Amino acid sequence: MDHENNSSFQIDEARKQNLIGKRIAEIRKARKMTQSDVCKALEHYGISIQPAALSRWENGVTEPNAIQFLALYRVFELNPKFRFLEDDIGPLERELSEDEVRNVREFRDYLEENKVFEPVRENIRSFRIPLLIPSDPRSVPEGMAPYTYSHITVRETDLPYGTDFALRVPDNCMTPYMSSGDIIFCSYTNRLVPNDVGVFIYKNNLYVRTYYICTEGAFPVVLYASNPRAASLPVDRLSNLTIMARVLL
Repeated sequence: MDHENNSSFQIDEARKQNLIGKRIAEIRKARKMTQSDVCKALEHYGISIQPAALSRWENGVTEPNAIQFLALYRVFELNPKFRFLEDDIGPLERELSEDEVRNVREFRDYLEENKVFEPVRENIRSFRIPLLIPSDPRSVPEGMAPYTYSHITVRETDLPYGTDFALRVPDNCMTPYMSSGDIIFCSYTNRLVPNDVGVFIYKNNLYVRTYYICTEGAFPVVLYASNPRAASLPVDRLSNLTIMARVLL
């Protein structure tokens, strides 16, 4: 069977029509949430973005990565079986009006507050892990690490296996996979294989790029930017390049 010809979902067409971005906006508005509300709720799951980044998702300029997409499911209180690109928003909303849904939720909250019942709590551990925030290279003394150091609390279910630290993405060079300000998870290593996405320190700047080895030309390594509007970075001397970590996509 020719899967490509029989599939009802085509990635290129979905991007052209901005199906994901439009759907995020529709569900957010159905939930009566502002873009700031969504960003604040995402922080609970260890995702730190600004409303401008969410606006780029909704307008199809960028797309959420897999971890961000799963966090959106939780923020929007969607059932895991919910099919994101279908017209309905869930069985409750399909059967009831907005006012009726609000009344059901208010009654649930009333019962909980008055100890009539207590909801089942998820027994999921959280971990406090290092968070690296890139610094302005002009303010970093020569030889010092080009980032500031903080912490972030992440639920166990949202933490990729092998994570050593989290990093706030410094720019939009890896769009559409990740955008400036996104939180990504990384594993310390000083060796990468070609096409790994890594964290690099080059000439006292911190970069997130794809590691590419050149077999021809003057530069042995290029830090490749997936964003067509951003320039890839040729490495003139390997002694100036430090491989810091692998990004866990």
